[in-house]
Amino acid sequence: MAKKIYDNMEEILGSVLLVGMCVVAVLQVVSRYILREPFSWTEEVCTFMFVWLTFVGASLALKTGEHFAVEVIVDKLPGRFGQGIKIGSCLLVILFTVLIIWFGCRLTINGWSSITPALEIPRSIPYAAVPVGGILMLIRAVENLFKSIGPAKLKSVTEN
Repeated sequence: MAKKIYDNMEEILGSVLLVGMCVVAVLQVVSRYILREPFSWTEEVCTFMFVWLTFVGASLALKTGEHFAVEVIVDKLPGRFGQGIKIGSCLLVILFTVLIIWFGCRLTINGWSSITPALEIPRSIPYAAVPVGGILMLIRAVENLFKSIGPAKLKSVTEN
């Protein structure tokens, strides 16, 4: 059960956020056009959910290999050279996600004293999407690195 949740964490979290955004947007429409008294918090909640959804979606795209890549060129390169390019690419993505986590944590910490206008919560809550999304991307980037290395190559490296 835990493995299934781990394997599908982006899909689960993304689905919850997307459904939540739809529900909140419908509430906004109903409150504005039917009740004639719009809720003040719905736009802010939708925006925050969208930010979270963006970072979760970036992790999902990394997991499924949907990010932009020029694999046509890499696939035509000789075996070891092409393999080295793939591994180097994975290492660059890992470095990038570490930077996202680092600066996202700083942003989240700095946003603690700032309050959102409608919900009156610390801005750290929506800002936390950056480091959390970075952590999810880091997990998937490390998985991609191990897939690029492959179990046979990993075994030969550890034997030497």
